[in-house]
Amino acid sequence: MFIIVYLKIHIFFLIYYFQLTCILRLACFSLVPRTGKMVSTNRRRANASSSTTPHLSLSQVGELVPQGSLSPSQPDVNIPQTPSSGADSNTQKSVRGPTRGIALRKLNKKNKDKLIIHIDPVQRRPIDSVESAKLSSELGQIARESLPVPNKWKNFKKTELMAAFTQLDMNLKIDNPTEENIEDVMVILKNRCRTQRHKLNKHFKKFCSVEEAIRNKPSFGGLTQKHWETLCTTLFNDPKYQERCNINKQNRSKMTTNHNQGSRSFVVARHMLSQEPEFEGDEVDRIKFHKHTHYTEGKGWITPQSENNHVEMEKRRIDAETRGEVVDVDKIVDDTLGKRLSYIVGLGYGPKPNKSSSGMRILQETLKEKDRECAELREERVALMEEMNAMKSTLAEHTRLFEKLVQSQNLSSPW
Repeated sequence: MFIIVYLKIHIFFLIYYFQLTCILRLACFSLVPRTGKMVSTNRRRANASSSTTPHLSLSQVGELVPQGSLSPSQPDVNIPQTPSSGADSNTQKSVRGPTRGIALRKLNKKNKDKLIIHIDPVQRRPIDSVESAKLSSELGQIARESLPVPNKWKNFKKTELMAAFTQLDMNLKIDNPTEENIEDVMVILKNRCRTQRHKLNKHFKKFCSVEEAIRNKPSFGGLTQKHWETLCTTLFNDPKYQERCNINKQNRSKMTTNHNQGSRSFVVARHMLSQEPEFEGDEVDRIKFHKHTHYTEGKGWITPQSENNHVEMEKRRIDAETRGEVVDVDKIVDDTLGKRLSYIVGLGYGPKPNKSSSGMRILQETLKEKDRECAELREERVALMEEMNAMKSTLAEHTRLFEKLVQSQNLSSPW
């Protein structure tokens, strides 16, 4: 009897426990979507608050402290931010944020090694698309977060640039870090620093006065308030700097052509084009590459001037082939697009002309032109001398005949 009562009580508690467990599970399932939404909302709020907080740069840590910026021991000055006099923030276009190097870290983690960058000795840039993009992105991140904003590139100290190269070596590896390769990397870093300075100057121009600009420090760039104030007062408000910016703006407005490659470097675009079956790995000549970078099947030529330039180059090529001459594509492109001492027109920031021989080459071409003119003058002089000699011979013959005639008349005369 006691056993039966015990079994009934045990069965009752098992049924009660099972029912209570089912009720709790149903309650948990009903709360899961609300909990997940609250967690995701909290995460978005945390990410938004962290994204608005600028990262510390090396200039704030103390190694690369620019003149007039704050050292780590100096407290930053909190100045109340005033609304911008420009467009409302709600109407601004949502764009992609700056690269933070996350994809590169994942790639290094996957390969269990740093990405190796090979710089082509002729092209002076990486020819692989991934290597070129990651190198450019990493240098852009260093320019934004680890280097001060200079007035001119030459104001950087060698120690500052070497510190930047050391920071680059933390995530990338230059396979042959010769002096020339380091110089090529520094050229890319120079362009990224110029871009960063342009963005800060563009932010400065949004405001009507220097005081208003100082009160509205940009959220990007990792600048301290003291450093931003120094840039506003000593650089962006400098009349000489503003004049130089206006001159550069006018020069850029005179550009009549553009390309369709976006952020891809011309060195990578030319290498990728050479891998197509049409070229079988051979280097694409500059005339065909000009068409590739300025013409698409769906949209046509990117500007009318680009089409005119290509038509002129093809015309000169056909004329040279018709005359049976050796087609010099580089000379045809140079004569059509012009020459620059710092880069080759149509190939972007890649291979560069030989600076030591560029001036000599121009001088040699001028001398050759003068030699041709002198040769033509000598030929004319020889032709004139031959004509003069022929006239002298004719005159001598006429004189001889006249004297003979006079003699014959004298003999026949009775006097």
